[in-house]
Amino acid sequence: MKLRAISMCPWVMSALLILPSCAQTAKPRFEIKTRTLGHAPDGSPDSRRDVGIGERVEIKVVPETIGYVEWVIQGDAVESNRFGNPAIVFMGGSPGAVSFSVCVHDAPRAAPPSFKKIPAMEKWRRLEAQLMEIEKLAGQPSAFESHCDKICADVLLHEGLEAAARESLARFSLLLEEISDLSRRAPGSSSWAEIQSQLLEASALRLGACLDSTAEKSALEDDFWKLLHACTVTLDCQYKQFEVARRNARKRIKNDSPPAVLVGTDGNGVVLPKGPAAVASAFGNSLPDLRYLLYVQVLNALPGTTRGQQKEALGGHGFSKDEAELLLNPLECFFKQ
Repeated sequence: MKLRAISMCPWVMSALLILPSCAQTAKPRFEIKTRTLGHAPDGSPDSRRDVGIGERVEIKVVPETIGYVEWVIQGDAVESNRFGNPAIVFMGGSPGAVSFSVCVHDAPRAAPPSFKKIPAMEKWRRLEAQLMEIEKLAGQPSAFESHCDKICADVLLHEGLEAAARESLARFSLLLEEISDLSRRAPGSSSWAEIQSQLLEASALRLGACLDSTAEKSALEDDFWKLLHACTVTLDCQYKQFEVARRNARKRIKNDSPPAVLVGTDGNGVVLPKGPAAVASAFGNSLPDLRYLLYVQVLNALPGTTRGQQKEALGGHGFSKDEAELLLNPLECFFKQ
């Protein structure tokens, strides 16, 4: 077993690639490569090691056929999956160095079950109650948006793998179905777009938690594939909302109307934009990362398979051709608004 680590600092221009003292002195037979999912405004390469708070970074062991990969992270960040290649690191909300190491095993590994009580899941209980309240306001745009703003300010949706792993796959599937149904009736809102994106991200992390606890991926149960399918339907629904909001924003600009009105705050005194341009921006900022995050879960659920084999496997689990295409085309995971 060989081990390497990369230290990443999310707020200063410095980085370090190190070999821990426990590694052998001979040249390792693999290396870690990183790629930021968002492009830097100053044109810095995606391989940069200085990244922003909240940024997403792809970590990968090459060659990809090296073996069974296990990631170990230290610092304020969460990886999308502990066992698998590649993974995505979600940089935390506070400045400081984040380091991650990788162990390569000769046989599949699975994370031991955790029996710790996770108080953060109470926020999910509260969120579910809040969603029932906003569903009653779907026909009242102003009240609906105001309530969504309160949810965004009050409930920390993204709690990471440890919290998400406590909930059943079926419960996440049901929640996504309710969200997708409501989105077809609800008025456009940037805060509503944020809620939907956060819920889809948490569901994708729940998929990763399931993969981490299943050493033999061929033994994945139906609930895993049902949740992945629900995630795909939700992703498609969000893309459609994004396109509608973008078209409406263009119409407003063409008619010399402001694309977004600055109204309200996020609870920290920061003015929040309103209007179709704000809705399009909210979706546009999250959809590429969400799509790639789901793509990573497919790769790790079907390790060592070709694109054709992945399509066939998804079809066998009830995915349509369009849904499989949505999941399996990483070249389209990034788009310009």
